[in-house]
Amino acid sequence: MSEEQTVPEKKGRWRTVLLIGSLCLNFLLVGAVGMGVARFVFWPAPDGARPSHAGMYFGIGRGAFNPDMMGRMTPAKSDEIRRIVDAHRGELQNLRRASIVARGDAMRIFAARDFDPVAFDAALARIETADAAFEAGTMKVVSASAARLSAEERKQIVDRWRMVRGHGRGDGSGGGPGGGPGGGMGRYRPAD
Repeated sequence: MSEEQTVPEKKGRWRTVLLIGSLCLNFLLVGAVGMGVARFVFWPAPDGARPSHAGMYFGIGRGAFNPDMMGRMTPAKSDEIRRIVDAHRGELQNLRRASIVARGDAMRIFAARDFDPVAFDAALARIETADAAFEAGTMKVVSASAARLSAEERKQIVDRWRMVRGHGRGDGSGGGPGGGPGGGMGRYRPAD
């Protein structure tokens, strides 16, 4: 009879451990989602600039070359940069749509029962062409946005971007979170 009592206790103990572990993971997940929402909603943009979501719709540019980022880091030019993005919005939407359609065509060919490697290669080439056209369109917006900034504003954006990304103070000293032998620029160290 004592053996019968120990077996249920072991099963009950493992069940309790699993339930507590699952509960902890749920709290971790809720906390992570909550922090993401809080960061988006409550933390202001640099220098009190109002947040712009113009660049987020298209993935315009990368990093500091994103017009959305340029606008947030230079509040005085935020509206001007937003107007540039808005002026190109229709073109960018069409280019992005063409890229999505090309991917859909490639997926259909890829999933076809009678797979045609030549047709698939052609579809991949269409994706490459559509992506290149979209990238060229976005770089046109980035270039127009950068042309509106002064040298000091561009330097300010680069310095802030490097601090955010952990690449030091932006002066090559290696100071800041990502400082060290790489001159504060990590793997993006310029060629000597």
